[in-house]
Amino acid sequence: MGSVKFKNITGIILGSRDSGDNDKVFVIFSPEVGKINLVGYGANRFKNRFAGKANISNVVRCLIRYPSSIDKMISMEEIEVIADFFSFFRGNLLKMSYASYIGEVINITVPQEVFDSYVYNLAIKCLYDLSRTEDEIDIMKNSISFSVGIIKNMGVMPYIKGERISIPSKKVLLSVLANKDFNIEKKTALEIFEWIESKILEGIPTKNIVSLSLMKDYISRTL
Repeated sequence: MGSVKFKNITGIILGSRDSGDNDKVFVIFSPEVGKINLVGYGANRFKNRFAGKANISNVVRCLIRYPSSIDKMISMEEIEVIADFFSFFRGNLLKMSYASYIGEVINITVPQEVFDSYVYNLAIKCLYDLSRTEDEIDIMKNSISFSVGIIKNMGVMPYIKGERISIPSKKVLLSVLANKDFNIEKKTALEIFEWIESKILEGIPTKNIVSLSLMKDYISRTL
């Protein structure tokens, strides 16, 4: 049996899922260890040390514990919030969907135990910008800029002028690629999000991006 090892890390909470009745598994994207799963023992109990801290999109500092047995998971022992982005998104369906989208996209495009500084910095910037606006158009522009950055980083960005999408959509995407500001209507945003999903899912073994579907549904209802 090996010795127990502890490590302090920082990172973004990408998401979580229940593990049994009492525990949760958190996905964190960290400069120190890459993207990893951490079990929070007791995180589903009414009173627990993770409540109000290990929320999706929060940037945290935590103490993790490597198990002495290879059949057990790395655990999150202590947690401190560095940037409480979640508090800015709670209660806003579009912002929560987009924050979840950032976490979901990173989770499906970045391999386990791999760190990508470009993706990390892009996510931090987009979460910060999202926390500073309530405007729906700004939120959609932010999400499109994040998505284009991800597609470029994946190496699947096509020649936009040759894509089978409308001229308004092409103009928006070309503006994003040129780091220029742009105007957008919700109908155009919906078409771009459909295009984005198809590009991100190229070569990735998943059928859809759940949080992106929620964003599209919200935009469709408010047209």
